[in-house]
Amino acid sequence: MEKKYVLFNYVSNKALIDLAHVALNGSNYELKGTEVADVYNSNDEWIYELKNGHEVIKSFFVIPNRGGKFLDVSALGRVNEQAESMFHEDSLYGIKDTQGLDRIVSSIFNGFGEEEFYPGVLRKATAYWYKLATTQMFYNGNKRTALFAAMQMLVSNGFVLNNLDGNDLYNKTVAIAAKQLSKEDLWEYVLKNTSPKYFKTKRDALNSESWIHFNFKMDKGTNLN
Repeated sequence: MEKKYVLFNYVSNKALIDLAHVALNGSNYELKGTEVADVYNSNDEWIYELKNGHEVIKSFFVIPNRGGKFLDVSALGRVNEQAESMFHEDSLYGIKDTQGLDRIVSSIFNGFGEEEFYPGVLRKATAYWYKLATTQMFYNGNKRTALFAAMQMLVSNGFVLNNLDGNDLYNKTVAIAAKQLSKEDLWEYVLKNTSPKYFKTKRDALNSESWIHFNFKMDKGTNLN
C-alpha cells in the first residue's frame, strides 16, 4: 500500500463514518451502507480501510487524535481581520460581542455526557460556518468570517474544501445568513465537497501549516459584510 497519511483529529464513531464519505468523494464509489470502515494498528501505525464486501476500495494511514486545532475567540478575531484586509476596506472591524462569540465556540465543542453536539472536524467546521453567518458577532465581515473560519477549521485539521469558487461560496454564505440554506443542507454540501488532505509522511502531516491564507477570487462588488 502506498503510504498516505491523513490527520484524524476529534476522533469519534460518527467522525469515522464522515471520513469514509469524504474519502470516497471524486471516486466511482458512493457510501451506501455496504462498505465497512475498518481501523486497525499495524507496526505502531493506524490503518484506515474502506471495504465493499471483501474488497478494499480505499486505504490510508491515519494519525488519530482525540483533540485537534480549533478557533477560539482570539483566533476568530484574526480570521475577521484577515477577511477584512482581503477586501482592502477601511471599515471598522473586530469583535463586537466577545461573550456571544465565546458562547458560540463553547456550543460547538460542548456536548451531553460523552456525546459531542458536533462530533468530528467536518461537523465542527459546518457549525462555525452556520453559526457565525447567522449572527452579528463582528462589526463588519460577519459572513466572510464565517466562511473563512469554516475553511480554516477544515484545513488546519487535515481536510480540504474541493470547491474554491469564490462566487459559489459567497452565494452559499449569503443563503445561510438569510436562512435560505438550512443546517442540514449546509452539512450535505460540506460532506460532498470535502476531501482528506493526504501527506507523504507522518512528519509532514504533524508539521503541516496550521494557519492558511485565503487565495480565491470573487467578482467585484461582492459584499460579504
